[in-house]
Amino acid sequence: MNATAKPRARKAPAAARPTFEQMMCLALAKAEEDLGRLVLTRCADEHWRDADSDVDYAVELALGHIRSMKARHFGDAAEFCLTWGHAGAAINLAAKAFSRTDCAYSRFLRDAVHMFAQVAELVEFSG
Repeated sequence: MNATAKPRARKAPAAARPTFEQMMCLALAKAEEDLGRLVLTRCADEHWRDADSDVDYAVELALGHIRSMKARHFGDAAEFCLTWGHAGAAINLAAKAFSRTDCAYSRFLRDAVHMFAQVAELVEFSG
């Protein structure tokens, strides 16, 4: 071996991808936390309008749906994503119907829309 030669760095072993079950549990925990934050934000909003009550109900509906999903067994990613989409649809409709765009609730609602779309892709990828 040449005295100036550098030893080769060993490649790190590839990390195992999370399983479908792990991704599903993570997705449900993230959704429950984000939707719970939306509910708390709404409760603290002094400028809440009665016209947005359907938005509040849609978020509560989605949160209840996510909580019921935690107790359910899903056979595969497709079944999970279909059921996940029901909660995501309620959040999408809530975001479109919300009357104010310049408040924390609106930003959290938009974040939830993106989270539902992205997490569904991750769970499907893992399954």
